[in-house]
Amino acid sequence: MVWSCSATTAAGRRERAMSYLEETRGLDELMAERYGVEVRPLRNGGDGVTIAYRRNGEIYGHKIRPLNPGDGPRFFFHPKGAARDLWNVDCLSDTTLSDQPVIITEGELDALSCCAAGFPRAVSIPDGWTLNYRGGDGPKSKPILDNLDRLRKSPFVIIAGDGDETGGSFVRAVRNMLDGHPCKFIDYPEGCKDANDILKKHGSSELARVLNAARWCDPVGGLITGILDLPPEPPMQIFRPGYEPFDRVILFHAGFPTVVTGIPSHGKSTFATCALHHTVRTNDIRVGVGMFETPTSILVDHLSRLNTGQPWAYLPKLEKDALAASLHRDWRILHKVDADERQHDMGWLREMMHAAAVREGCRIIMLDPWNEIEHVPEKGESMTSYLNVALARIRQWAERYDCAVCIVAHPTKMQAQAGAKPSPPLGYDISDSAAWFNKAAIGVTVHQVDGDDPHVSVINWKSKFQQQYGFGKGRIKLDFDPRAMTYRGRIAA
Repeated sequence: MVWSCSATTAAGRRERAMSYLEETRGLDELMAERYGVEVRPLRNGGDGVTIAYRRNGEIYGHKIRPLNPGDGPRFFFHPKGAARDLWNVDCLSDTTLSDQPVIITEGELDALSCCAAGFPRAVSIPDGWTLNYRGGDGPKSKPILDNLDRLRKSPFVIIAGDGDETGGSFVRAVRNMLDGHPCKFIDYPEGCKDANDILKKHGSSELARVLNAARWCDPVGGLITGILDLPPEPPMQIFRPGYEPFDRVILFHAGFPTVVTGIPSHGKSTFATCALHHTVRTNDIRVGVGMFETPTSILVDHLSRLNTGQPWAYLPKLEKDALAASLHRDWRILHKVDADERQHDMGWLREMMHAAAVREGCRIIMLDPWNEIEHVPEKGESMTSYLNVALARIRQWAERYDCAVCIVAHPTKMQAQAGAKPSPPLGYDISDSAAWFNKAAIGVTVHQVDGDDPHVSVINWKSKFQQQYGFGKGRIKLDFDPRAMTYRGRIAA
């Protein structure tokens, strides 16, 4: 064990326990012991809070938090490497509590504080939350994902994230994991950042009042609110390629669509993939790509050239293994699979976006091309009206799941005058609807220019929030390197 059993007397231990739990944390020592929370002497001579983790009534590990910062890391788990569940997870299976809401917190002592306030169905993630956590089924989100079925059996869930930006990110992430299940958030009194702060500063009755006053995250059908009624939100997320001169024309804004168009074979998919590659490297994020007309082997070869300058087939095995591990970390592929006659329609797309963003932690999702989604308008509904609603829904889903969406869309067939080169299509030239221009946050056209000055022209025809983005409509000239499958900037046109 990591704590000492004989270095100090029981009386001395109890005195320190009472001092920390009751005076510092506002918790009753005997109640804390019932939940497996105690103060014990550590082997190095310091004291630590030991928090028992139980599953089906059996203790499978302890989380240890040294009281003195100089006595070791902020916290650690014993035994090392044990798979961790939610703290107090057994309360989810207690049928006597089935009519009570579940409270999810970022820390065990916050959950214990909720229990002290009369909410025994309180659980905590084991390792806290991290702002802009890249997510997926990693150690921070996996305990929640593993218990989704039991959480959904509750009347509703109160997400008690801390009162800071990280807490706002936690509220949104848990709400997304529980997509479709009623969720609430709480408002903290002035000077309090978490549930334990409320308990120790104002007492259990005030904490109970705050929990009972929790407000809905997603009222059914929407609601008109005041500014103070809004749930906590993470800061605006704008993902830039970090590569000149791409940064003058394209970025990816979480909650909004970026639209890329161009004449067939002019390189819109190649440009979009290159922009995503730089964005992944610059922002250390994961992306999901549904390239429904491109074999995965072609995408892997393109990424190999972008990362190493060499085709995938030419890489030696060690370099290939290293690159494969890196791509596996940062990229997810969305596949269409024919099964049970399931249509790959907007309902399917929402499920894929939810899985990619919430379960896999993708911050950008690319759909290439748009017409590979099966579009089925209602009877009597025009394609223009359908598209307007479809793009509005994608915008709502992107906002809900805190991800950006990149859509590669084909333009309407454009008729060039006899002997003339076709003009580059812009937002209003994309097939079926002017909604492409209206709904896009960023809109770009990729256009190859031949003649005396061959180059690739990238035209930005929509920049929705110019003050935040730092650029408006414009054009850049690029040279394309077909071997490396990348672009190099020339001059701004």
